[in-house]
Amino acid sequence: MKKTTMTKILILLLVLTTAFAMSACKRKTSPNHAAQQPAATPTPYPEGEVEAIELDPESPEGYIGTIEIDGVDCPLILHDNLSYAIVKEEAMVVYTLFTDDVLESYTIPEYVDYELKHYPVTSIDDDAFTDFTDAVTISIPSSVKKIGIDAFDGCEGLEEIIIAEGVESIASGAFSNCTALKSITLPSTIKELGDGLFFGCEALETVVLSEGITAIPDDTFSNCEALASIVIPSTLKTIGSEAFWTCTSLGAIRLPDGLTTIGDRCFYDCESLTELTLPSTLTSIGDSLFDYCEKLAVIYVPSDKVDSYTELFEEYEPVIRGY
Repeated sequence: MKKTTMTKILILLLVLTTAFAMSACKRKTSPNHAAQQPAATPTPYPEGEVEAIELDPESPEGYIGTIEIDGVDCPLILHDNLSYAIVKEEAMVVYTLFTDDVLESYTIPEYVDYELKHYPVTSIDDDAFTDFTDAVTISIPSSVKKIGIDAFDGCEGLEEIIIAEGVESIASGAFSNCTALKSITLPSTIKELGDGLFFGCEALETVVLSEGITAIPDDTFSNCEALASIVIPSTLKTIGSEAFWTCTSLGAIRLPDGLTTIGDRCFYDCESLTELTLPSTLTSIGDSLFDYCEKLAVIYVPSDKVDSYTELFEEYEPVIRGY
């Protein structure tokens, strides 16, 4: 059953008044950890712009008013229980009080219609699906180029996310705290990933990063305690700070040639990590890389750098072997 408008308003007020108190719970605790504070971009709720209308419960489709985005009144339409803003010649998924947020499955279309014209759905707004706890599957089409900040944060029942080739940018925390998600494949068209993308996805076991992806940003897999398998592309250049923080199921990892940078505390508390292979292309290695990696036994490095790595990682007492 859909939530009533009054219920949604009350929930919205409760979320806003408790946001600051809960923010600390979304972050791991560490004296060396700087809390992630993404730039706040409030979701443009229709406050006074949406016309007073009565939706047909059998077919709640089409134009329902306007919504202000960046100071401009944009047409707002409803299609398959999701709200879309028509911005210039494109459509963006937004959250409004007309959105049905208790469905199990969402399939975002490539196009929506407004005034007899097709508009490609090219973006998903910040917080558009935040806390859709009933959602189990979500499918994102190739027309979408950008996924906003915290777009699917807190979708605790989400088990499957299908992201088509074509998506280019996924912002900070987009899939954070999706605690039922077990596997994910990111497309090769990705050009930009934000921090903390899968922060707190505690059931996430398998990740495939397709060829073409060049960075694993800060906190990408922080607190992904079940992560045991990750496919890393040969195109990877950088891994950010605390990217694999507390990935306690990660047993072994081979980093590709071409990688130049590994950030601070990247593998902090990866308690099951037994071996690691470092490439010859590394030029920057962060501090406290293997703190609390109690099972780390072997690190493979280029044969001409065995002595330097032995000195660098002396405090961890692994066996340094050349290849």
